[in-house]
This record gives sequence, C-alpha cells and structure tokens, in this order.
Amino acid sequence: MAFAAKWDEVGKRFYEIGVDRGMFYPLTETSQGSGTYEYKNGEAWSGLSNVTNKPEGADVNDIWADNMKYLSIRAAEKFGATIECYTYPDGFKACNGEEEVVPGVTVSGQTRKTFGFAYRSRIGNDTEFADHGYKIHLIYNATASPVEKSYGTINDSTDVDAMSYDVETTGLQVGTINGVEYKPTSHIEIDSTKVDAALLAAFEEILYGVEGSTQPSMPLPAEVFELFGGAAIPSIELNKHYIEVEAGSTVTLTATIKNSTETADWASSSETYATVSGGVVTGETAGTAIITASITDSGVTYNDTCTVKVNAAG
Repeated sequence: MAFAAKWDEVGKRFYEIGVDRGMFYPLTETSQGSGTYEYKNGEAWSGLSNVTNKPEGADVNDIWADNMKYLSIRAAEKFGATIECYTYPDGFKACNGEEEVVPGVTVSGQTRKTFGFAYRSRIGNDTEFADHGYKIHLIYNATASPVEKSYGTINDSTDVDAMSYDVETTGLQVGTINGVEYKPTSHIEIDSTKVDAALLAAFEEILYGVEGSTQPSMPLPAEVFELFGGAAIPSIELNKHYIEVEAGSTVTLTATIKNSTETADWASSSETYATVSGGVVTGETAGTAIITASITDSGVTYNDTCTVKVNAAG
C-alpha cells in the first residue's frame, strides 16, 4: 500500500537562511495636523547581521470546573524583534533617541520615534539551494529600546563590535479581506514562491523605490493585501494635503475615490477659519483648519485630510 503523504521529495526539502535588503522607513504624518500617517522616504539599511522575530504573549490559562480541566484560554499576542547590525541609516538616529543639534554633533536621550522596517530572508531547497526564493518581512509601528553599546580596543582579533536593538510594535488594523475579518498586526510576510511574479515586481518598486523616479515607501497592510489580490479596499485621497488661502478667497480640493461608488462628504474642523462645500474651500478668517473628505462603505469610514492655513486678506 502506498501512502498519500510523501516525505522528502526532491525539490521540496525546504529551509530558510540569510538576511539582506534591510530597509528603514520613518513614520511621518501625511500633512501637519492631519492625524494620518505613512511610511515614506525609506533608506537602505546596510550591515544587517541578524534579525530575530519574537512573537510573545498567547499565554495559556487553564479553567477548571466540574472537577476537571474545563477549557484553556489564550491571552492576546504581541510582536517584537531584535535587529543586529554593524551600522544603521542616518534616519534611524531619531528612533534611537539621538538628535543632531548641529552638523556632526549629536545628543542622546531624546524622544524615540516610531518607524517601519523591512528585510528579506532566503528560501532554499535541495535543488536550487538558497536561490529557490525569498520572503519579504514587513514590520510596522516599531520602537527601539535602549541597549548597551560597547567599544573595545583594537587588537590582533578581526572581530568587529556589533550593535543590537530590541524592538516592540503596536498592531495596525487589517480589516476584512475576501470576507474574512483579521485582527490587527504589525508583521507581514510575502513569499516570492507563492505570489504572482508581476505583482511582486510592482510591490518591490514601491518598497525599494525606482532610481531617478520614486522614493522607497512601505505600503500599509490594507494596501499590501489589495496589491496582491485581496478584495479591493475602498479608499479616498485628496490631491493636496496642505494649502494656503487668503480670507475671502477659495481653493478647490479634489478627492479621488477608488473601489467604491460612494460620494465624498466634506467637513471642516473649524468653520471659523475655513468652510468647505463639495471640495471648494473658502477662507474665512486668519487661522488653521483641517478639511476632511470621507466616504462610508459597508459601515466602514475612510478619509483623507488637508491642512488649510488661512492668511489675512491683502
């Protein structure tokens, strides 16, 4: 009798190895006071030597009843990581509590900024070895904890002092994809051996940027799933995120809506300074207001904002 299960078939003896293509992405507000954020202006992170993913939590709690083990409940889970390297990009200094006061002079102990991080691990097998494929790891909403950094004398050893950073994360909303509702996450893996090659190439152009054309950026989870074939997620985007207008004058904002038949609703955070109707913003008196364009589709609200600075007339 032959078993349906097959073990150790040629070409299917898989393993994972290596770490490369590290990327750092600062978390930035799309526009001042907007309350929406993105991972733009990424920098290559050279010198990565090791990345350890460290999911934690999910501790089990046994419940006893009727003189027996009645059930087991698991706690919520969180995600962390350790990044080991020999150097880091300039932008990471702010995430390590460092600020450059004047060129070349840095102070430590400052507020640690939130960042995104990406890296690649290789997928190997018994026929193509480490060239079989790879996984791209995306880590969101990360903050780095203070760690020791030692300096030793130069001697007859060839060892180089490495740096290590412990990272904690906070999950981002995933939402409902293809009818399934997912919990928030701060870690996504993309397997090159399973996703469409053309979609992967398009994604890598976003993630790593195109020389002379676009800067590296890390898409948010919902954008990642949509790109790789998840159900199209509604979105709304304004053509501008910061404008200035004189009191008594108008300027028109345009909202681009994708994957929805809903129309935009417009609102101003302060009609004392600026009002809006159908995207036409009118400056009232000198001050600042946030204009919000939103749609509600299947009970979920999506929005984008623009900061409006109203200057005195004349």
